[in-house]
Amino acid sequence: MASFADKFNDPRWAEKRAAVLQCAGYSCEDCGADQQLEVHICYWVKGRQPWELPDDAYKCYCTVHREMRQRVEYEIRVQLAAFSIDDLDSWQLAVKELAVIPSGPRGPSVERMYVTAKRVRDDYDRTQIETSNEGVD
Repeated sequence: MASFADKFNDPRWAEKRAAVLQCAGYSCEDCGADQQLEVHICYWVKGRQPWELPDDAYKCYCTVHREMRQRVEYEIRVQLAAFSIDDLDSWQLAVKELAVIPSGPRGPSVERMYVTAKRVRDDYDRTQIETSNEGVD
């Protein structure tokens, strides 16, 4: 059985990597650099090989931005570990709402993300209070 690292020497990965680089115009999707490009896998699907993931699982970054992305994704996963299921549901709703917020070329601003997340959390809290008060006279 091939090791995890060996999978990235597979010709099917080389083909997928080349397609991702081409789709990104051979430039970093964050800063536009055209040197030292790497393909980052943002998420995995259980049972799939690195070259079998949905197209939106891949991003093309320069080395600097790929390392930054990996670090931030790790930090987010560490923070998510402390969330309850209800917190995760609220967070997921906020993220879904962000997907429809018009944004600049680099995505929604941090301020807009915070305001959206707070509003979704407040709506969730209000729903919980209303639900817990049902049948109370």
